[in-house]
Amino acid sequence: MSMKQLWWMALALVFGASAQNDSANNEAIKESYRKLLKSKELILGSLTWSVCKPAFLNTENQLGHWDNYSYQNQWIDLGYNTGKALALNGNRKDTLAAQEFKLGLNIPIKKLMIGNRYQDLRGILLVPNIGFAYTSMTLGSDKVRGFKLAPMASLQFPFFGIDFKLNTDLRFPKANTMIKGFAIYPEIGIRVDGLYNLMNPQSVYTGHYRGTNTNTSTRYEEKTYKDGSDWVTETYKITTTTVENYDFDNYAMDVGPFVAIGPRYTFKNVPYSGPTSLVGLGYYLRAGLFGTDLLVDHGHIGFASSAKTPQTIYSPDPKNNNGIYKKDYRFTGTYSTTRLTGRVGIELMDLLFRMRYKQSKEGVTPTKFTRIMVGIGGGYATISQPHYNNSSSLARVDSIFNHDFTLLSTSRNHAKFASNTPFFTAFISIEVGAAQVSFEMYRYKNAYLANVGTVSLGYLLPYNRILKKYKSIRHMKQTIRR
Repeated sequence: MSMKQLWWMALALVFGASAQNDSANNEAIKESYRKLLKSKELILGSLTWSVCKPAFLNTENQLGHWDNYSYQNQWIDLGYNTGKALALNGNRKDTLAAQEFKLGLNIPIKKLMIGNRYQDLRGILLVPNIGFAYTSMTLGSDKVRGFKLAPMASLQFPFFGIDFKLNTDLRFPKANTMIKGFAIYPEIGIRVDGLYNLMNPQSVYTGHYRGTNTNTSTRYEEKTYKDGSDWVTETYKITTTTVENYDFDNYAMDVGPFVAIGPRYTFKNVPYSGPTSLVGLGYYLRAGLFGTDLLVDHGHIGFASSAKTPQTIYSPDPKNNNGIYKKDYRFTGTYSTTRLTGRVGIELMDLLFRMRYKQSKEGVTPTKFTRIMVGIGGGYATISQPHYNNSSSLARVDSIFNHDFTLLSTSRNHAKFASNTPFFTAFISIEVGAAQVSFEMYRYKNAYLANVGTVSLGYLLPYNRILKKYKSIRHMKQTIRR
């Protein structure tokens, strides 16, 4: 056999093996895609807002709807519910604040699920659930405990879900007859997906911890005794010291560092200020313990009627009793604003853990799926002329201001003196993967009456991971079409 024939035979073997490998790879991709299309991936980490009519109250005591806020991680369901009730007090009805805490489980019935959903990005899945929870309600000064059974149908889309729930409450009221011992009522909610399947948290070793904590507590007790004809009371100081020895490995669920971009909505509606409503966009970085945010918001911020202590010619910079006066509802309103904010934060629970326990062997510093971030920041806001909720408010405030010659022309004394301003902000946020609820405090230098706390809802979309998953799915489709 000639060298030329041997050469062609070798080429045939090489390209034949390569073709066989390509064919095997294509079949593996096709099989992976078929399995992906059949996936039934649930929303595993989320934040939910839902509403219901408070049928657990007697009809004459019901006032408005009941707002429910809950956090779900895997099958755990933690909830905080709030609303108002009317209570008879002689010939009048008083409004009572009501709240309820819930700790429970939501168990999906997988055999009854209909549809398909994969990577939190594609598909629609109907998920029947059965929920159980322990509840503790406070109504006025009364507390009532109970249990809740809640069958639910959760219609889960990419990025969000809609929950339809039928609550069955069993409570144990004592003296309070406003609350029913047994009630059945529906509830509907919007669930924001934290993208657990996309972010794919993994358990990682974060280090070994060894050491000793010494805790000291002090209490005082009084002892009274008779000394002759006199009664004497003496106070004793009692100090207790406990020693905790620890030696353990620690693990955490890590999603790895990520950058994200997404929408946010800021709001606040309280009687002592005008309503705040802002829409915006955020750019976020999360890496280990730390996070940074760059935020742009536009809309209306509410301002209060007055400050606790005005600025006068005699006291131009009052140091005591600062803040807005929350019992003054007369002259509330809003400013139009565009606000640019930069802020930095740190994961609170991990920080407290590291402060308490001494690390003896280093491990991975995780970027956790569920985070509680605290931080500070600052920025700049444009401020318009005030828009009062009541058309006569400006004239009335002008009259009060003009008749008191000791008042200074500052935004603390009159909303019309506000102007474009730098500001300081502090925040604490609960983040479940991509879903965020942030409680924020702003202090505007030149818009004092707008120093009202707000709540923001944000969605931190990890765009690099989303694009990568979409590209992977598209590649699978193209391979199948060949």
